[in-house]
Amino acid sequence: MCLSLLLKAGAGANIATTKNECGRTALHCAAKHGSEACVAMLLKAGADVNAASKHGETALLNAASSGSEACVSLLLKAGANVDAADKDGFTPLYIAAQEGHEACVSLLLEAGANVDAADKDGATPLYIAALNGHEECVSLLLEAGANMDAADKDGTTPLFVA
Repeated sequence: MCLSLLLKAGAGANIATTKNECGRTALHCAAKHGSEACVAMLLKAGADVNAASKHGETALLNAASSGSEACVSLLLKAGANVDAADKDGFTPLYIAAQEGHEACVSLLLEAGANVDAADKDGATPLYIAALNGHEECVSLLLEAGANMDAADKDGTTPLFVA
């Protein structure tokens, strides 16, 4: 695998991109693409599991977005901050619930994710799961004690958008 060769030759596992000043690392990219093998190699090579892009995205947020249960699990075991939020307040749990990735929602809840962490507009993971019709995610979040009456900045609760 090319990644292995590059790392063995001394490529820096924590170098961030400068294109468009996004600041993503190789770990961000591997997690976004759901590449378990690459995530594992980069972590072994010393990649910073909690490195954040200029927008605040972490590898765990990217893995949750891709729906890669294996990558989410690897990153959590490596010490990823389960509640790290990006500049919009999106946490890995919020993103997994938004996308309907039930297995990732379950893993993140088991890891202690804040079930009611709201984005900058006050929407919670339960709100976004209900809005997008992800019934299994809604069920998991309710079982975890999500506040079903939490309102966004406009006073809208999950019941209004379900």
